[in-house]
Amino acid sequence: MSNEQDIGRGFSRLSTSYIMLSKLVFGNALLDSQFYFLKQLKGRNRILLAGIGTGHLLKEIIKQDIASEIVCVDISEGMLEQTQKLNSSCAFQKSISLQYICSPIQGFVDEKKFDLIFFPYLLDCISAKDIITILARTKRQLNPSGKIIFTDFYIPQQPFLVKIYARLLVKILLLFFNAICKIGVKKLPDFDSLFSAQGFQLVAEKKFYRGILVTQMYALQ
Repeated sequence: MSNEQDIGRGFSRLSTSYIMLSKLVFGNALLDSQFYFLKQLKGRNRILLAGIGTGHLLKEIIKQDIASEIVCVDISEGMLEQTQKLNSSCAFQKSISLQYICSPIQGFVDEKKFDLIFFPYLLDCISAKDIITILARTKRQLNPSGKIIFTDFYIPQQPFLVKIYARLLVKILLLFFNAICKIGVKKLPDFDSLFSAQGFQLVAEKKFYRGILVTQMYALQ
């Protein structure tokens, strides 16, 4: 529990400066990668946002009018506060049921199934062992025709110099988040293998920032 509290407090300290810091490194690519699939999604869906961050993805989901209900889960009270400031009035205007839950995603359980589950730059901060548990639970929480939108860092194999840069960048980011947030993750998990092992099929993907950021859509096999 103490480690979860350390992580939550760490991200809360970053909540007011997170977007500014991300734009210094990635420009708009971090946000663009999260928004990429939204215009392809249809209907009024029940949505889980796992790792809400500062709320910009939530704002765009509300804008695209693809949700009837959104459950926002984040370990950081500060991130949830920033999200609420940014989005509460927008959700009210669209008549969307909006729920905020301060919890690590590892401990989140919901009896109702979701049509869409988003993991925006969350799983890189979680151990491979915990990701297996999360994805196994996600299979049970996702409707048979539902989709997962996963967005995170990626190490491209080519060109060689980009591969070296990506490895160095990810190492620096993990050192930073371990220092501030005590996440306990030392290397980027093999996300492709983890999703495949849990029975998810890659439907589509798009890469950003020289291939170092990737967004992927998964469905149940």
